[in-house]
Amino acid sequence: MRRIVFRPAAEADLHEIVAYIADRSPDSAERFGDAARATVEWLAANPGVGRRVDLGARRPDPRRQFAVRGFRAYPVFHRHTRRELIVVRVLHGARNFGPLLGPPPR
Repeated sequence: MRRIVFRPAAEADLHEIVAYIADRSPDSAERFGDAARATVEWLAANPGVGRRVDLGARRPDPRRQFAVRGFRAYPVFHRHTRRELIVVRVLHGARNFGPLLGPPPR
């Protein structure tokens, strides 16, 4: 399995989402955290899973998105290298994520 690397923005996203959900339902926040962790581990073991991110850039974008299991509104934006799964962001699907993701990595 690939090593899992969270970008700082992805870590901040997860903390914000858990805090937001916890304000309304601590049990749901715990379930979200568990589901996010399990989804990321599954993505690390299954490279190439998820829909390609298409922000209209001229060059192909290696990032993909795949929803947290059981929480379809929260896609995990990620990319793979030979040895790593890099979690770029975790955002609510209603957000305009183009500016938050930025241009494709080189």
